[in-house]
Amino acid sequence: MRAWGNSRANPCRVKSRTGTWTCGGRPPALSAKDLQVAKAMLKDPDITVAAVAQRLNVAASTLYRHIPHARSATLEE
Repeated sequence: MRAWGNSRANPCRVKSRTGTWTCGGRPPALSAKDLQVAKAMLKDPDITVAAVAQRLNVAASTLYRHIPHARSATLEE
C-alpha cells in the first residue's frame, strides 16, 4: 500500500511498462505539425478559428492557448 501512495503523491515517480521512470501528465493536444498546419490555415482570413479547430479535432480555446494571437494581422512564424 505504501508504494501505491508514493506514486500517487508524486506523478514523476511512476515506473512505465518498459521499466523507465516517467513523469505523468496529459499528452499535448497539438503536435508541432498540427501547429504548423493551424498557422498556415489561419493566414487565410476566410477560414475561422472554429473551422481550424474542427479540422484538427480540438476546441477553439486549445488553438488560442497555443497561438494567442490567432486572429491578429501578423501571425508569428
